Amino acid sequence: MSTGLHKPLIQNAYNARYVPSGHIVFMRFTTLWAVPFDAETLEITGNEVPVIESVESMYPLGRASYAFADDGLLVYLPGGETSGEGNLSKTLLWVDCDGNEQALTTGRDFLVPELSPDGSQIALVIDDGPRENVWILNLERNNALSKLTFDEQGDDYPIWSPDSSRIAFSSFRDGGSIWWKAADGSGEAEALLLNAPGARPLSFTPDGTQLVFTLRGDL
Repeated sequence: MSTGLHKPLIQNAYNARYVPSGHIVFMRFTTLWAVPFDAETLEITGNEVPVIESVESMYPLGRASYAFADDGLLVYLPGGETSGEGNLSKTLLWVDCDGNEQALTTGRDFLVPELSPDGSQIALVIDDGPRENVWILNLERNNALSKLTFDEQGDDYPIWSPDSSRIAFSSFRDGGSIWWKAADGSGEAEALLLNAPGARPLSFTPDGTQLVFTLRGDL
């Protein structure tokens, strides 16, 4: 808003997002809820209703495993509250709308996969020792994996720029920061935000000129 004023819309909620149906969906504990929202007046226009119970989530970190397609189709992972611990050897699967599965990579401790906007690559975090770093899985080159960041302090939470050319990520370097780098690995990583422990990039504006991030519970 141009005034800079803000007001709470939903109490006791996290991981909220606006969806094409004209609703705000959000997590409350392990349940996904929805409430009608007028994007012009910025007002809630109806009652909150539960949509799906037991969505896999990490409430202390504000994470939840669900997403919406542009046409409003919902995909989610059942499971409820999780610590994120357990067997670190995982299989990354590509699943089509008919439920057919294709394994993309196996046997690696990978986290937070993010599909590029053009659908050709996946950014993910792999713990290959001694720290986690960002890798790229190229779907057009037989699922080849290449390492994007090499910092000894560790990098995490990659997100793509709208044109799929760059990746922003959270880093433990310089006391906590947000950096970005060309997705093809060329050039050096550049700092976007320094001296911000716990800062995490969330999304770019459609034109790629602004970055939304979270820091100490605020956006």
